[in-house]
Amino acid sequence: MKITTKGRYALQLLLEVALHQNKGPVTLSDIALRQGISQPYLWHVVTPLTTAGILRVKRGSQGGYVLAREPKEISIKDIVNVLEGSVSFVSSEKVQEENQGSIFKVTHGVWLELEEKIVKILSSITLADLIERYRETESIESLNFNI
Repeated sequence: MKITTKGRYALQLLLEVALHQNKGPVTLSDIALRQGISQPYLWHVVTPLTTAGILRVKRGSQGGYVLAREPKEISIKDIVNVLEGSVSFVSSEKVQEENQGSIFKVTHGVWLELEEKIVKILSSITLADLIERYRETESIESLNFNI
């Protein structure tokens, strides 16, 4: 499975909203400017996130986007599922393993195990975790200065 540009931009967009929504709704033009992403492309990311109940739009002259849930309640798995579909390495069709040979059973089991571990990791990382990582990175970079 490969995470597309939509999936990567969705994570950037949501982190932007999470970091700046305390000043009011965040506009797509602000996100586009700060992240160097085209605003028309962001529309393709925002629509499914809004439909899924991850983002909420506030209309009007002071409008923009805010998170629909707390950052600790939004996992990377939620975001990936909305924009990329569920993580899957094997067909979703029920496989009749008893009719397959040993090599198939072993390799199929490995793919299922890998899928399970990736889903567990994606589920364990939330926007709140990314906010914390961002703040740590910012504080370290603010200590780095040149004389």
